[in-house]
Amino acid sequence: MARGRPRAGSLDDKKLADRREQVRLNVRAHRQRQKEKKRLEALNQPYEPKFRWVQETKWQSSGTKDSSTRVKQARLRKPRRKPSPGSECSLLWGPSPEKQYTLSLLGMFRTRYLPERVTLPGAGVSEEQLITPCAIWVVEAYQMAVVRENPVVTGMLRALGLSILATELRREDIRAVSLNTYHKTLPFICRQLTSITSGGSLDPDDYLALILSGHAAAIFEVNVSGCMSRIFDQVRGLGSVYVHQLLQSGSMPKDWRYLMEEYRLFEIIFCLIYRRPSVLTGTGLCRSARQRNDVSHRRNASDPGNSQFGELVFLARHIPPIMNHIDESMVGDALRNRAAEQLHATMETVSFVLEELRKWCTEFLARDGRAFAESEAYVCGCGDFDFPDFQVASAWIFWLSFKIHALESYLSVVDIIQSSRQNHEISDLCGHRSNTSSTRVSQFCKGMLGARSELLEAVQLLIRSLPYLLQANVGYVGRSFVAFPLETARVALLHELQRESSVPSPADVLSPSISAGEPTQGILQGLASCARTMENAKAMKCALFSDQWTSYSTGV
Repeated sequence: MARGRPRAGSLDDKKLADRREQVRLNVRAHRQRQKEKKRLEALNQPYEPKFRWVQETKWQSSGTKDSSTRVKQARLRKPRRKPSPGSECSLLWGPSPEKQYTLSLLGMFRTRYLPERVTLPGAGVSEEQLITPCAIWVVEAYQMAVVRENPVVTGMLRALGLSILATELRREDIRAVSLNTYHKTLPFICRQLTSITSGGSLDPDDYLALILSGHAAAIFEVNVSGCMSRIFDQVRGLGSVYVHQLLQSGSMPKDWRYLMEEYRLFEIIFCLIYRRPSVLTGTGLCRSARQRNDVSHRRNASDPGNSQFGELVFLARHIPPIMNHIDESMVGDALRNRAAEQLHATMETVSFVLEELRKWCTEFLARDGRAFAESEAYVCGCGDFDFPDFQVASAWIFWLSFKIHALESYLSVVDIIQSSRQNHEISDLCGHRSNTSSTRVSQFCKGMLGARSELLEAVQLLIRSLPYLLQANVGYVGRSFVAFPLETARVALLHELQRESSVPSPADVLSPSISAGEPTQGILQGLASCARTMENAKAMKCALFSDQWTSYSTGV
């Protein structure tokens, strides 16, 4: 008898029974696991359930399941084929632990030294846009050390990275290692400098490496030793390298333009503080696209040799020669005649610098510094300033510092005129000049009170700007900038204190005979604010030009 086909109802009942049996087994297994878990928890033992992976193959056909199993088994039995050399990319020799540590130090130096937001010149960046000061040499030195693997630059940046790490961790052993690395690398720089001074020449890449390592050596001295006079010697030596390269090749490479601009900014700080001329004086590196006799007095934006910081430094470079002339005029009667002949030209120069600095500030506040000029602290005239970025802050602070030095020079020239008995002689010299260039000495003297008022106002603005340089987001470059404006404010307030009291006193000692009138009280308050800033800077291991502030912090 033929076997009949089973009915559909019987198949459904069988599937239902199988499903119920599976559910029953799952429930029983779950209860057993829970019971075992409670037992182990009571014994304070970890519970590790024993699961096994079961591949679900109900949805596959028999042929597919068999073929899949055969393929997997064959793959396990088959030995792995050795890949061909061209199919995979791998390093035959990986970087050594020493090199990995050096690369990490270089990366840490670049990120810690620069502020959080950096603007670099490049494609799409306008010549009128502010760039981050000191960022060019950091980026160039990092590329020279990491990509080109120059040993001298690598050694200097490694020493800088170790010094930063030692400062943050307060580890004297790491600081000793950084000093050892610095002193091991320094002879290579000295050897190249000796080769240059003895009449030798270097390749352009070697010149660039020497300049970058010289920058790094000066910054290392700023961060570690803090001896400003020694740093100034290194800065002047770096300037001699620029001059030697110019004399050898006849022109400066175009890609060195921003490096040259950063050096001018670096050097002018020490020239103004120590009242010394620039190493670049008398060379083509000291010229600018816009000279004093330029009638338009406007920056040529199409000229690639101009930028906002370059324009500002160009104006400040007129001040050290004025300082030298003032110092020579105060030596004695032997130089009186020569000083009298040059006083009028000196007055014209310092007046030109002040006028151009005012124009520069007007353009700056209307363009890059507009957000800062519209801030509440600037409009209300109270409280510390907060800047939108480091570029605006550094431009504003350097402008105030340069303006204070120019006003100090102006007042010093007026003091010489007032203390000299050659007023009539100088007036005669002025009278023989044309109407466009001659100005009576009496007119300069009448503006002395206005210049003193403008000086105190600039100092107050500078003091309100200094706390920004001690913030964490400005990097080591911002904290290293605080020394120059702080010293500028200190000297200006002390000189104004002497003018107010009419009692000559040393630059670092407060005379006890000074009466604390209203103007004097404001000066003492400014000195006390500078003292607080100095204490914060010293707590952050910032290099300073002077730390003689204790006698002023308690004077108010």
